[in-house]
Amino acid sequence: MQNVQLYVQGEKDVVGTIVFAQTDVITSYVMDFTVNPWVVGKTIVNNITGVKAIILSVVSSINIQLSITGFANGGSNFTIMADLQEVDLFKDETISLTQSIKNIKDIGKIQTNFTKSFTLPASKTNNKIFKHFYRGDVKDGFDARSLTRSRISLNGLDFQDGKMRLLGVKMKDNKPSSYKVSFVGNTVSLKTTFGDDEIADLPYLDVFNHVYSYSNVKTYATDGYNPIGGTAYSQPELIYPFISASKNRYYYNSGHSGEGDHDEIANVRNIYHDGAPSTTNNHSDFHSIQYFDLKPAIKVYYILKAIESKYGFTISDDFFRIAVTSSGKPNVDGLFDQLYMWCNRKAGSFFNELESSSVQIKLSDLTFAAGTDQISSNSSGDYLYSINSLRSGGAYTKRYYEYRATISPAQTGVPYDITVYDESKSNIYYEKKNVTNNQSISVYFIPVSAGSSLTSRPVIEIRSSGVLTGVSLSGIGILYWNDNTKPTSGAPINVSTGSYTTNSLTLGSGLNFRQDMLPKIKVVDFMTNLFKMFNLIAYFEGTELVVKTLDQYYLNSNHEEFNIDEYVDISSSNVDRSEVYNEINYEYKKANTILAINSNEATNDEYGNERFKSEEGNSFDGKKYDVKSSFGHILFENLIDQETNLFSDITWGWSVSQDESPVIDGGTFFLNNRKTLPDDIYITDKVVGEHGVYVDELAYLYCPSNAYTETGGTEVRSINFGSEYSILTNTEEEDGLFSTYHKNFILNIYDTNSRLVKITAHLPLKILLKYKLNDRFIVGNKKYLINSIKTNLQTGKSELELLTDKYGEW
Repeated sequence: MQNVQLYVQGEKDVVGTIVFAQTDVITSYVMDFTVNPWVVGKTIVNNITGVKAIILSVVSSINIQLSITGFANGGSNFTIMADLQEVDLFKDETISLTQSIKNIKDIGKIQTNFTKSFTLPASKTNNKIFKHFYRGDVKDGFDARSLTRSRISLNGLDFQDGKMRLLGVKMKDNKPSSYKVSFVGNTVSLKTTFGDDEIADLPYLDVFNHVYSYSNVKTYATDGYNPIGGTAYSQPELIYPFISASKNRYYYNSGHSGEGDHDEIANVRNIYHDGAPSTTNNHSDFHSIQYFDLKPAIKVYYILKAIESKYGFTISDDFFRIAVTSSGKPNVDGLFDQLYMWCNRKAGSFFNELESSSVQIKLSDLTFAAGTDQISSNSSGDYLYSINSLRSGGAYTKRYYEYRATISPAQTGVPYDITVYDESKSNIYYEKKNVTNNQSISVYFIPVSAGSSLTSRPVIEIRSSGVLTGVSLSGIGILYWNDNTKPTSGAPINVSTGSYTTNSLTLGSGLNFRQDMLPKIKVVDFMTNLFKMFNLIAYFEGTELVVKTLDQYYLNSNHEEFNIDEYVDISSSNVDRSEVYNEINYEYKKANTILAINSNEATNDEYGNERFKSEEGNSFDGKKYDVKSSFGHILFENLIDQETNLFSDITWGWSVSQDESPVIDGGTFFLNNRKTLPDDIYITDKVVGEHGVYVDELAYLYCPSNAYTETGGTEVRSINFGSEYSILTNTEEEDGLFSTYHKNFILNIYDTNSRLVKITAHLPLKILLKYKLNDRFIVGNKKYLINSIKTNLQTGKSELELLTDKYGEW
């Protein structure tokens, strides 16, 4: 019989922001530490990195000394962990913990450990911890809306860290009788964490903002864009791939030399021309790539970096990495370095948006001039910081910021819009439409209630659909004061003001990368579809989300084998067949682009998908198993040189329907190849029937495909689920997502010797405290994978569901 202890966080954790850090001392205004000496000895956690330290001493009202150096930089958020308190348990209450491999393959349910609900007595200790939750009139009572930090111990040894959920209180004679609770592993559902956030809500991605101009598109289509600091031309952080977003179709035809010696077909463009096409001759409308028909693509890796930045956890580099090697990890190939997502938020080209222009004035554009500088900096950028402290005469309840400026447009009488927003776009502070001439703004924002803190990165955006070319700002001031209300008259208390200047700013393309270019995809859907493509599993270790392919998890991770024969109850057990399926489907979103639709109709097949269906004579009795990704999937084309009738190795995509109307694909993944081009392939800004300004020959071009090619151009496999003909080699590429990432899982189920064994065992602490879900249990000299395990923590009695281990033997 095990002695089970349950510990629950009684007081709230203290969350704050570091204003300044030096060696082992950090500065924060989260509280007056001299009147809160209880923090000494407590654990403090860096919310971004997960690094932990012990608070050794209080240095001053705003400074504390830590047990380590380099804990964090200024601007980083931290948590001072409150103590866990032991709760009283009913002596006869059973607590059963369930673990299952099924849940760790579902990104929305990363809760690998959980208990059924159980009850706790309404003792004095528990009433104090739960702050008499049954009384709704108790001020600052227990907040049952969120999970509370918790821990289970067995015989005094830590067993599981996790979180407890208070479900309710049972009352008898108008008095509390018991509390109903449940326990989950030390994580929360990522679906809950991400909520309804879209990838456009990830502020980290603002680093990819750029002016949508002919010059930039030409450069990024040939050499890429590396705003984070990379220098690679081969696989940059952002590119403009050769994917057409409108009705303009391109083909390669080196046989034509003159401006008008070929048929002129509406919406067809020949990217070849013998010598630079004219920007004035009407025939040149039928040559060159029009720059506004291209849209950007971001390397998928940096969307993951943006998720890390916003949600405060790191993602392991077991699979999600752009380097082949990583210290202490098995090597991977370079597929993820070539994987990009095309940014096609709206159907069609950007041509209509070119008449709109905008400029964003960020804190980083301001130069401090006088007063007290209100702007702080960290690795994520410049910010304003709002926090509660004390002032003479008593506590204030809020801190207010005000942003003042006068906007002067370069042209009078031209209408423009003003928006002041936080860079996260979650909060718009000010908005005014169709103003003209000089405009003064005074914007109040980020009031902070007692006991809390907040950072903000305000941006002033000027947007115009007219001929406005630029703006200048004067009288720029940022100030804050501490008071209970926003002042309506009289001088506010404790004012601190900084004055700033900035250069005159030119309006560029009115397109914003996050809001106007990124596909409309929820963060949880983005992660879910990645997991489906590559058969990934995930679990938390501290603040790191460990993500591996299922093969890595079972075959390349450290795992142990436990012989549990002596603990098995042999009085009864079940040996069942494994869960086979009569139909298995791996598929992308239904094809909506012309080349894929035409291919499907011609071959009576579905490009990119893989399906297995048991036939008569080899029929399996089971249900369907579906793996459906909602990402779009484009069939790309290898352009043919009409003169030689040979493939050019210039691949392109066409995002239109069968009637050649532009379509949205819901986010398309592709693999990038930088191609060296033959002579006389051009890009231009020329519009049909109008004179252009620019035409330039291209030496290189980023070309999309669904095939991963190693250095030197050797094609390895595809991101199609099944086998498909390669557009580069015109041979069948059999190694797709299924054969690379899913096959071992399926074949292990279908092996004729595979069995699902259900047994009962009384597992000792030396196993309960050690095993992981990728370990093997040995029963009767046979190795099994752990499909699920449900353990009575008091007795150690475990109900196990084990699957014959043939994993990876094919």
